[in-house]
Amino acid sequence: MIEEFAEQSAMGFAGTLVADDRRYVEMAEMGLRVCVERTSGMTWEGVGLKLDSRSTNVFRKEKDHWRAVHHHTDRF
Repeated sequence: MIEEFAEQSAMGFAGTLVADDRRYVEMAEMGLRVCVERTSGMTWEGVGLKLDSRSTNVFRKEKDHWRAVHHHTDRF
């Protein structure tokens, strides 16, 4: 899985990703964010792309910072 992310990341992406309608839950050692991710850009074939997805992000408190430990999206 890590190799897939590294390969896809190396391809680059010309576009934007905006997190709208954000909601947060913060606990002592864990945090959650749900939002709508609005993505727009261009495919390798030059076709315009617009995609809205629901997103759930889980964070874990480590020392003085938050670390993302899970990211899930689904289309609606």
